[in-house]
Amino acid sequence: MCRNEMIDSLAVRKRPHASVTMGGLLRWTLSLLLLVALPVLMHAQAGLTVSPPNGTFSGVGGTLDFQVTVTAGTPWTAVSNESWLTVVAGSSGTGPGVVRLSADTNETNLSRTARLTVGSFIVYLVQDPLFAVVRFLPDAIAVPPSGVQRSITVIVEPPNLAWQATSSVDWITVITGRDVGSGQVNFVVAANPTAATRVGQITVVGQSLTVTQTGSLASFTVSPSAVSIPFSGGAGQVTVTAQPDDARWGAFSLSPWISVSGGQFTGSGVVSYTADSNPLGEVRQGNIRIADTLFVITQAANPDPVTPTDPTAPSTTFRLSSGLVNLTSVVGSTLEVSQSLGILSTGDNLNFTVEVEGAAWLRARRTSGVTPDNIIFTADPTGLAVGTYFGTIRLRSTSNTAVVELPARLRINPEPGTAPQPEIRPAGLFFSRIVGQPIPEQRAVQVGSAGQSFSTTLTLSVPVPWLQIASTSDPTGTKVIAVIRNVNMLPGLYETEIVVSSPNNLFSSFRIPVSYRVQLAPMGRPAISSAGIVHAASFEEGIAGNTWISIFGTDLAKSTRTWTSADFAGVNLPLSLDGVEVTVGGVKAAIAYVSPGQLNILAPAATSLGRKEIVVTVDGVASESAIGYYSEVLPAFFTFGPMSGKYAAALHLDSAPVGPADLFASGTPARPAKPGEVIQVFGSGFGLTNPPADPTKLLTTSATLVDFLGLQIRIGGQNATVGFAGLSGTGLNQFNVTVPALAAGDHEIVATIGSVTTRTGVFIRVQP
Repeated sequence: MCRNEMIDSLAVRKRPHASVTMGGLLRWTLSLLLLVALPVLMHAQAGLTVSPPNGTFSGVGGTLDFQVTVTAGTPWTAVSNESWLTVVAGSSGTGPGVVRLSADTNETNLSRTARLTVGSFIVYLVQDPLFAVVRFLPDAIAVPPSGVQRSITVIVEPPNLAWQATSSVDWITVITGRDVGSGQVNFVVAANPTAATRVGQITVVGQSLTVTQTGSLASFTVSPSAVSIPFSGGAGQVTVTAQPDDARWGAFSLSPWISVSGGQFTGSGVVSYTADSNPLGEVRQGNIRIADTLFVITQAANPDPVTPTDPTAPSTTFRLSSGLVNLTSVVGSTLEVSQSLGILSTGDNLNFTVEVEGAAWLRARRTSGVTPDNIIFTADPTGLAVGTYFGTIRLRSTSNTAVVELPARLRINPEPGTAPQPEIRPAGLFFSRIVGQPIPEQRAVQVGSAGQSFSTTLTLSVPVPWLQIASTSDPTGTKVIAVIRNVNMLPGLYETEIVVSSPNNLFSSFRIPVSYRVQLAPMGRPAISSAGIVHAASFEEGIAGNTWISIFGTDLAKSTRTWTSADFAGVNLPLSLDGVEVTVGGVKAAIAYVSPGQLNILAPAATSLGRKEIVVTVDGVASESAIGYYSEVLPAFFTFGPMSGKYAAALHLDSAPVGPADLFASGTPARPAKPGEVIQVFGSGFGLTNPPADPTKLLTTSATLVDFLGLQIRIGGQNATVGFAGLSGTGLNQFNVTVPALAAGDHEIVATIGSVTTRTGVFIRVQP
């Protein structure tokens, strides 16, 4: 898989809802019993101990590390007695060491136990039952005999549970059917060639959605059944002979780079299709579901992939000494802070003007100059509260058409000695309800990092009857819970803030904005779902600049397709796709994928953090606005689709995927990474770059992260050396990472940028 494929195959995502499970009580009870028994066993082998002496797993599974303490030179082995519990690192050693255990998901309704034997020392492990809740919206599907393409929503708890949607029958093809937490499943149902009604199931974590299809006693012959095409793509046709003459059937593309004319047909006919050119240096296959047949298209590799260029670009452009004007001050200060920006050109000297936009606190000491030059930018922090503020600096050449923009960032820190504000995720909550439909489900905001426990006091900045709030604090961390009350509300947008304070002054007070949209039935207008604005890779509600975002809702488009080369104007990304436009804070966003239930967009650059209105327009008809909340960064790694998205989207330097050998059924085989090897890992949402990247244009060069020094990547709990870190594709972050010295097995990869950490549950397969 290459970078372009990763962009084109952004998965269907939806921010999972918070839930409260009952597994904790059972876990504490069994753990107590183990602690009573352990003293009898822990001295079974003199000189060897394991810490901690016991462990627990949630029903979702995961990894735990155990420290082996023993005299230097003493050999030992570590063995699990249960197949669901695997020693993924430290299966043997000499002297002190570490054993890492990985537990599978416990898809039963019972707790289970296992033993880890290290030498003659026994560690007891307990895993809670899963207590998973899976609901389908709608809860049943009836389709016509001609076949159809449909999309369903899956509500999954707990929110970190990975799942894979599978079909019980070959006439239902699941297109996008994996996720973590709540999400969507897109599928295609083939035409029914029999007179009998048939029933199939789509299953997620043991729960099934029933798909019922009526019969029509029809037969179909497809000619040809497969085709090979050149890398340049092109159009083709497939002849379908149907019996009887009034038999109905459908034709649906199962691959984003293939488009099909029509969709539903009656009697014999011809299916016309168009395949995009293959930008990859490898063969690829795509499929079209025609009637009851799978039509296969094999496309040749591109012998010379070409990066598009902009023929209108000026011959001389700007070069800047920095991709960011970065300023810092302290709350309450009235002293201005300044930074100089070096402005150069790639050829002839340029006369230029300087503009500052979106930041009343920022000014340029001079508003014009000639390259080479230095312009000093000054920020006035007077009256600004603790937080991060953004502005945009724009340089315009008056010698030619060259224009360059870069962000300015002002961080207002608390007074020295002040308790810091904890990180919160997401930055705000958006609820939406259509009158007559169920109340939106409760949601949670994580306060601080996982495992941190805080006592909190909650109030509302504006008392409202429609919101109930509470907080929870347990070993998994602290959360603020927001619940929409079942009260009658007139259509409109309602907003308030949850004020979170620390009764023992462990942190400074902060606010969580909450928005609630009540609307009448859209009647064909596009509508954005509650919590329907999420990171395309991490499933988290929220937005960050130049980050791939998915928007979920109804009637969001009248077609289903991804962007093609025909949608680009030079290097300009499409801001409209099949009549669909999306504005974020009044700024049009580039659109990569449209469908009635989901849009994939590249979020515009952030000129300020916090509240933004998002509007979807279809053929001139606008949705009611949804509210999204910008964060400075919203980092996440993309994952490969197979094996429930367990493995990070990572490549060897020869472009082969990193993973187990059976990760993909076809194409370039995956292979594990080796300790000391440099691999490329891909994600989105890691923040500003130098040079700055315009999220309305194709990225034609690499761009390094501005906050590279604040980036840390760990694999298997060990710090990994990071070479390049930045953008290598449109909205696509790339990290060249040296794999640490790790034992064979799956090792979790986690990145931290500043104080924000990527989600857990993403792995790299390592084989020395």
